[in-house]
Amino acid sequence: MEARELTGLPDGFDRTLQAASADLEAGQVERALGPLQRLCEAPSAPTAAHAALGRCLVRMDRCDEALPHLQHAMNHGRFDERAAVALLHACLRLDRCEDAARLGWALAQPGRVRSPDLDAELSAVDAVLRARLAVPAQFRSGHFGALIQRLPDLLASMPRWAEGWAMLAGTHCELSPSLGAVLTDAQGHPADFKALATALPAARRRDLEACGAAAERALALKPAERLAQGYRAKAAFELGVAPAQALSDWVGVSTEGEGLLGPLNLRAGPLWPGATTSPAEPIEVPPPRSFGPPVDWSPSVGRTRSAAGYALCLPGGEARGGSDLVLDAAGFALHDGLAHPLGTLANLVHDKAVAWRHAERLVARPPRERLELAEEAVSLLGVSSRQFGHWLFEFLPRLRHFEGRMDWPRATYLVDAGMPDTHLQALGLVLGQVPRVRVIEADVAVRAAKLWVAGRDVFFPHYVHQSVADSVHIAPSHGPSLQWLRQRWLAGRGVAVPRRRWFVRRSTPLRGLLNQDEVEAHLVRRWAFEAIEPERLAFDAQVQHFAEAEWIVGAHGSALSNALACPSGARVLTLFNGQPGNLPSWAAALEALGIRHAFLAGQADTGSHPVRHHWRFRIDLTALDEAMSALASLKA
Repeated sequence: MEARELTGLPDGFDRTLQAASADLEAGQVERALGPLQRLCEAPSAPTAAHAALGRCLVRMDRCDEALPHLQHAMNHGRFDERAAVALLHACLRLDRCEDAARLGWALAQPGRVRSPDLDAELSAVDAVLRARLAVPAQFRSGHFGALIQRLPDLLASMPRWAEGWAMLAGTHCELSPSLGAVLTDAQGHPADFKALATALPAARRRDLEACGAAAERALALKPAERLAQGYRAKAAFELGVAPAQALSDWVGVSTEGEGLLGPLNLRAGPLWPGATTSPAEPIEVPPPRSFGPPVDWSPSVGRTRSAAGYALCLPGGEARGGSDLVLDAAGFALHDGLAHPLGTLANLVHDKAVAWRHAERLVARPPRERLELAEEAVSLLGVSSRQFGHWLFEFLPRLRHFEGRMDWPRATYLVDAGMPDTHLQALGLVLGQVPRVRVIEADVAVRAAKLWVAGRDVFFPHYVHQSVADSVHIAPSHGPSLQWLRQRWLAGRGVAVPRRRWFVRRSTPLRGLLNQDEVEAHLVRRWAFEAIEPERLAFDAQVQHFAEAEWIVGAHGSALSNALACPSGARVLTLFNGQPGNLPSWAAALEALGIRHAFLAGQADTGSHPVRHHWRFRIDLTALDEAMSALASLKA
């Protein structure tokens, strides 16, 4: 022990420093700490001692204490690579990224002699700094799948990065990775509907607890971190740990500010007093006919069920523009997306009326304006109403639930602002006359003397948590609804002779066909097709074009939804990016109407959109010919 004691003599310094440095290299940081601290207390302590103590403290994650020793060693002694590396890591761990960047730049200057190990460390630090700069933009654009992989490693290097912890909280909440894990069984097949509904709350709880823990880490570092405040409150409410009597306290730390409405008790539509209901029905989805590269259809086929339909009149009921939220005069809330047994899968990020959600209650944001209607009205307001596919297959089929309850063709309809004219034309075609509408702006509440609402026929969320993969249970096509819609579309039309061959062009970049012009030219030349762009036509003309078709080829999207009007025996080939989604149930619905359908998968441009279902793709012309020939050979 005598050799390890600080004697105050130069050889004592050397012996103590050598012994402590050996302990440090052996990983005995606690043993090395005391002697190094005593060395550095001496006025004449060598810079090597400060360098060793700084490295020791960094290893112990005491970077605040390490920083002055490492800076002293770098400024007053010979260049020490290991001290430089320790200083780089200390700056990162203290979230002093500008200091780390300046030091890295200085160390990387030409002419400085560096070892391969230092070059590797400089490259690693540069990669961390670049990744940190990229993360906020990734978070804002919704690349949560990439962030759940990247953020934990970055935060291990920069544990005091408050904004990073806040974004990790948001990533756990919005991605909700545990939900994706319960969608399928051990064999990769869809989980049973009832088993899935039972498993979802516990899976979501795990992600919310991770969200809350990350938010607390952020707030411990930076109490005013607003993103973390909002996610802490959101997770707490959904977990049920923010009781009603303490709600005002949670409002005070949320990003929403004062004036939230609630908590409001949720009530499922079929359970509402006075609701007329129709029972849920089983839906069987077989594997579809498919060509091109292999596609794993297994998660999207099997058995699911429809939702229990209902129609309901709410005296003094209130609906909200751009939202699925409906309130009655007593303050109960109706929200089909949340009340559904699989509602945990739904991400309400686009439903701006809902601030916080829970399985049994919600907190709403106040509307910016409230209108009063002295008449009765039917609400077709909703977060998805502007999307043509949702409008056709989620909103319009609801009207069938009003048959026998009210004079629904002549009612006043509440519709969202900003919808294309074709939406209202489609509504008029279903009603059999020009609809009476009242256009409601987003975030405007309208209270009617009698508000009529009807439930969607299937679980059809506008947006799900990003970890949620394909599932037969999400947005399946409901045969009776589509048959009713088809009958309304075609009522009063003469029987068309199927003779047209249409290639359906799309202008939207979502799920865009990258070689659309090439595919069109090939179909025109080889298969005698004509090209149409449905969005440029009035809706009645769209239906008429499809009713006259013997062949339809086009990329998956809203424009191809009109295939429902095709005559029995027509051929429909859907081009898509290889992501199954709810496509098999759509194909099954068309086949049930006598329409021969097939898919042709293309080569996806992976990463072209944060949501893989929206990836763009390219179609091989040889595969296209093979699919056309096979589909043509089927009996009508």
